[in-house]
Amino acid sequence: MKKIVLLFLIVAQFVALNATNVPVELTEVDLPENPCLFGDCSDAFHEEMVAQDIVHFDLKQNRKKVEQEFGLSNIEQELELLSKEPFINISLGWNCYVALGLNTFGLRIRSFPLDWNRTSFSGLCNLIENNLEGILELKNLDVRWDGPGLYNKYYDCWLAHDFHDKYKQLWKNNSQGYAETKNPEEIARYYKVCAYYERRIARFFKVLTLGVPVYMFRYKISSHEAKELSSLLKKKFPNISITLVCINDLNVREPIVNWQKIPEVKHFTLSHPDVAVSRNEWRNMFMKLGMIV
Repeated sequence: MKKIVLLFLIVAQFVALNATNVPVELTEVDLPENPCLFGDCSDAFHEEMVAQDIVHFDLKQNRKKVEQEFGLSNIEQELELLSKEPFINISLGWNCYVALGLNTFGLRIRSFPLDWNRTSFSGLCNLIENNLEGILELKNLDVRWDGPGLYNKYYDCWLAHDFHDKYKQLWKNNSQGYAETKNPEEIARYYKVCAYYERRIARFFKVLTLGVPVYMFRYKISSHEAKELSSLLKKKFPNISITLVCINDLNVREPIVNWQKIPEVKHFTLSHPDVAVSRNEWRNMFMKLGMIV
């Protein structure tokens, strides 16, 4: 028995000493303002909500139970941790390649709203201009089978990972021309997706207030678009230190002089955007950015 206790204490001490070096994805940052949104929950809690047909349940009335289930953390506590980071990386799409690349080298310490979507350049600019409002509004969503997940027709954005084919088949366009589902479990899951988008969007804007250098990555972008995006970010966030990092593969070829005209933008060309294929090239890029050694 003494040996077991001693082993437990050693492991606990080791974890405590190394905890500051381990990126942690918090399960929740705050209760969303919208009373019909709820976040990550256990299967048992999820099934209970569906069984009782509690989809639009009131978070204020159920706050204690929700806090116990979700293990909610205060956003100020998270911001305090993030304020000690040397830099913060944020993916702006075009798809999930950036998030996967950052993940591989331990450089994606938090999730942000555009990590797993496929977003056109015009859609990205409109999302930033509009503070990402309406990205999950049902009136904006369309069931289409020529792309991954549900399609946001207002922002030209595919919600690829959140509503892949397993879930998309439970949706259809109604007579008003937007997506709907009558499956109770999928309705509950939709609000769950809304909840973690709420916290990721809140995190996106709040980390920009910390005074920590921010790198925003965009894959598949021309030099003209990069200049436009750089100007938009400066206009939208005039007092924030943001470095725009643009990544292309060999299918996008431009004279290097085009990129030299926008020295504030960091540009890299990879043989393939998938980190599983071009791991060393991703590593070299992060080394040149001073993120790893």
